[in-house]
Amino acid sequence: STLAASGNFPAPTPIRAAVELRERRFGDVIEGGPNTRYGDVWAVDREDPEAEPLGSESAAAVRRRTTALVRQLEEELPDGSTVVLVSHGDALQILQTAFQRVAVAEHRSLPHLEPAELRELLPVAPAGG
Repeated sequence: STLAASGNFPAPTPIRAAVELRERRFGDVIEGGPNTRYGDVWAVDREDPEAEPLGSESAAAVRRRTTALVRQLEEELPDGSTVVLVSHGDALQILQTAFQRVAVAEHRSLPHLEPAELRELLPVAPAGG
């Protein structure tokens, strides 16, 4: 189903570009080249999410910038607003860790995002509350 079909997509809808949603920087070794080295970066993420393997942006830095945007939108928009975030898989999967209360080092344990997939992100309540 789509947001438009669900009736939850207000019109007209403002579109805003946000640099916070840019793709994760994967460094000179990967940028523009074959995607065979992503696994090397993700393996380091599991060990140290603050590391910058092969010159890439750390998983923790991606989480900080994407969650900062979500906090900003929460402050700016009326309660109950529907927001669609469009980005690349790694950035969105890392953002999802914050909503799911999953360690950022475990971002690859979440289900893979398919191209143009809509995935609802709702915060998971803290354990015991």
